[in-house]
Amino acid sequence: MNTVVEVFHQSSKLEREQIWAPSKPYIPSIRTEFSLLSWPGYVGRDWNSGGTILIGANGNSTENKTGAEEEYSERDRCHMDLINRFRKGPNRDTLMSLMEFEKRDIQTWSLWATLLKTIERLDEDLDRVCILNVIPFSTVSSPPLNTHCWSNSVRLHLIPLISVLQPSRIVWIGKSAQKGAYSGGFRNFDGEQFVVSRQRNLTWDQRLQNLP
Repeated sequence: MNTVVEVFHQSSKLEREQIWAPSKPYIPSIRTEFSLLSWPGYVGRDWNSGGTILIGANGNSTENKTGAEEEYSERDRCHMDLINRFRKGPNRDTLMSLMEFEKRDIQTWSLWATLLKTIERLDEDLDRVCILNVIPFSTVSSPPLNTHCWSNSVRLHLIPLISVLQPSRIVWIGKSAQKGAYSGGFRNFDGEQFVVSRQRNLTWDQRLQNLP
């Protein structure tokens, strides 16, 4: 049986061509170097099977209209270095080093307020949950439903991770995440499933109303 280290390593080694056809890899023109790396996800240090996984659709990247070479911050370079170290030397130490970075980085995301409100409503904390994307690569926008990128992501990334992590509850961050996963063939999850709205014109109570 695969371990958490092994399944995260498997996802980190994915190439964009495995998700999109080689003739159309859907690579954003900005942050190209980072966008070539698969983001395996985040697993809290106190994770136990039977826990909660929060799942988004895909990482976001903004289209660069100028054509200028993208500049990376020291933090970006550190992130890429940690991912590459884990890819080259998968073990508990390199995974935990990457996850400690991810824990801090997640709290800088534009999505962080939604994740935090969700985690608090469920009486969880960041050390006890997992956070994944259906598609493990950043894209300019979510690809159309029922396309190969969703089915390839579900088959090669999402299902292997969920099979090893064995959550009892999935919280989809936005309807597009759930719809994308299901259009890609995600089925047969026996636990609870909830959807958190990402509509900013709603109150937090309205956005979180489907949670227990």
